[in-house]
Amino acid sequence: MRQHSRLTFRHLSRIQVTNRLSGDPMGYVADLSMGGLRLVAKQPMGVNGCYEMCLLVPP
Repeated sequence: MRQHSRLTFRHLSRIQVTNRLSGDPMGYVADLSMGGLRLVAKQPMGVNGCYEMCLLVPP
């Protein structure tokens, strides 16, 4: 049983995620909850890595 509700994005606009330090695109948000987010990325990400991200929310 989940502890937190989850937001699933199923519309045309996507929330883009970029690396906060370099500004390089990392991917798009698939699910978002209080426990974290699911990132759909083109490049594989390291397990247990720590990343500084910036979410670009469309108006």
